[in-house]
Amino acid sequence: MLVTGIKSKPVYTTLKPDPSGLYHLLVGQGSGGEALLRLLREMPAGVEVHVLYATEPFSGKDCSKQLRASWSDLRVFPTQATSIFEPDGF
Repeated sequence: MLVTGIKSKPVYTTLKPDPSGLYHLLVGQGSGGEALLRLLREMPAGVEVHVLYATEPFSGKDCSKQLRASWSDLRVFPTQATSIFEPDGF
């Protein structure tokens, strides 16, 4: 029997903070920085949040200045590849 179509299709919604989380690690690249900015504005006070952000050299989209102004625990990388080799960790 031939089955066509997707039986289980995921439904994606916008990112939302999880106030019950003990530790939050946000990772973004290029235009994804806009979603990080929105998410950081929605974070409750006092939660532990660390942000890794890679600029996007291809599209030229760089939200690092806005992220730096919004959040102190931010590490910015020139490429996505360099961000995965972060030696210090959190």
